Amino acid sequence: MGARSSRVSTSKWNLDQLAKASGLSRAEIDRFFSDYVNASGNDGIMDMDEFIELYSNLPIARGQTKGETKEQAIRIFRAFDRDHSGTLSFDEFLAAIVVLNSDTSQDDR
Repeated sequence: MGARSSRVSTSKWNLDQLAKASGLSRAEIDRFFSDYVNASGNDGIMDMDEFIELYSNLPIARGQTKGETKEQAIRIFRAFDRDHSGTLSFDEFLAAIVVLNSDTSQDDR
């Protein structure tokens, strides 16, 4: 289901470039990476169920019903699973976080 071996290792990321591209600070990226690792379990790659669980704990999900949260998380997961592997690499996850934290309306997202 996708080429996991072609993904960039987290140790090879340039955090300064990632911070510049994402608009997040290095500390924020470190925190999101920690959240990602904790949520993704033993394999270090986040599947849809793991993303749904993590998404449901994000501030953006507050005020949503459990059903709305799951539905929204599934849409986000599918939109950011660029290689259609059924998993999110950290860079795919971070791209989703950047969009979720932007000032765009929920409809535009």
